[in-house]
Amino acid sequence: MAGESSAADGLNVKIAQELLAKARSEGVSVISGPELSAYLTALVG
Repeated sequence: MAGESSAADGLNVKIAQELLAKARSEGVSVISGPELSAYLTALVG
């Protein structure tokens, strides 16, 4: 289970980095930590 959890965490980090890169490329202001956490929580659900 621990291996699966850390793999999922790594994937979430990669997704977060891709979302931030996409947001920056589209001219969206950088999301703060708490807002990003809430956004990712909503996405991953």
